[in-house]
Amino acid sequence: MNLKKYCYTGCIGLVFASFLSACTKDTPKEYEGWDLVWYDEFDNDGAPDSDAWRFEKGFVRNNELQWYQEDNAVCKDGLLVIEGRTERVKNPNYKADSKSWREQREYAEYSSSSIKTIGKKEFLYGRFEVRARIPVSNGSWPAIWTLGKEKPWPSCGEIDLMEFYQIGEKKHILANAAWGTDKKHKAEWNSAKIPFSKFIDKDPDWALKFH
Repeated sequence: MNLKKYCYTGCIGLVFASFLSACTKDTPKEYEGWDLVWYDEFDNDGAPDSDAWRFEKGFVRNNELQWYQEDNAVCKDGLLVIEGRTERVKNPNYKADSKSWREQREYAEYSSSSIKTIGKKEFLYGRFEVRARIPVSNGSWPAIWTLGKEKPWPSCGEIDLMEFYQIGEKKHILANAAWGTDKKHKAEWNSAKIPFSKFIDKDPDWALKFH
């Protein structure tokens, strides 16, 4: 996936997982009544700016198969490229008798990267603009989302700016909001689920472009 991110006074901690993310050289757009407080053009080759981004590592969430590592995210030619790979990675936390899904797998067969701004760039209110290109092959789960940090999930709140994955046999692009309920770890979801075919019907080359 390719990505460019602007923040206009407000985010909650941004995470990019399992996709390619890129930028253009355009100046961030100005909006009346809004102040641009941070943006990242990813225009320095190498690792993402450590003053803004931190990496998640290992098996992180959702019983996912990929191992998150730093090597899969790199800035090059004005793009942040987050790459999913088929490769075997040894799990240093492996325990043969463990009941934890994070420990009972001796190896990961896939790798990717997830980067987030928590502890570095955090905002309460505002507007985000992200320019990105995503993979749409089977098994892909590119996502751009925000989380609160003061409470456990889902009471912290979650806003999924963009997700792509299959629902049943059909690929979808989604936007979601989630918040806590009176049951621990039980979220209330408000989602927009748009079949990916609607994007392709309008533009067969949609997946090759930035949006």
